[in-house]
Amino acid sequence: MKAAMASSNKTAAEKEQLAREEAKKALKQNLGKDDVTETELQSFLMEGAKDAVANTMKACMERASTNTEKQECRSKSAKEALANSLGKAEVSDVELEAFLNDGAKAAVGDAMASCFKAANDDQSKLNKCKSESAKQALAQSLGEDMSAVSDIDVQRFLEDSAKSAEIGRAHV
Repeated sequence: MKAAMASSNKTAAEKEQLAREEAKKALKQNLGKDDVTETELQSFLMEGAKDAVANTMKACMERASTNTEKQECRSKSAKEALANSLGKAEVSDVELEAFLNDGAKAAVGDAMASCFKAANDDQSKLNKCKSESAKQALAQSLGEDMSAVSDIDVQRFLEDSAKSAEIGRAHV
C-alpha cells in the first residue's frame, strides 16, 4: 500500500484505489480465498490501521523528549501511519482522534491486565496499576505528558476498555 501511495504520477483517488486493490490482493493470498468482500477488506484495513497507529505512537513517544516532539508524534507520525494503513492520501483530525482513542483504550486495558498479573496480589503494587501503569499507557497513546492525564481520564478509558473487551467476548 505504501508503494501505491508513493506513486507520483497518479491522482490521490487513483492512489487510494490502487492501494485498496493491492490490499485486497494481499488479503486474498493470506486468507487463501478466491474473493474477499469489501466488508472483509475494510475490517482488515481498520484493524491494521489501529495497530499501526498504536505502535507508531508508542515508539514515537518513547523517543520524544519535548512537548513539541510529543505533539508531532500525534500530528505527523500517527497521522501518516494511519493514512498509509488505510491507503488514503490524507486522513482528517477526526479520523485520527478516533484511532488514537481506540488504541488508548486497548493500551490502558493491556497495561492494567499486565500490571495486575505482575502484582500477584501485592496490594501496594495493585494500587499503582491505575495511578502509574494505566496512566502512563494512556498518556503515551494519546501523545500527552503524564501530568496532562487526569485520574478521571484513566478511569474513563479503563471503563471503555472493559466494555470493549466484554463486547469482544460476546462476539466470540
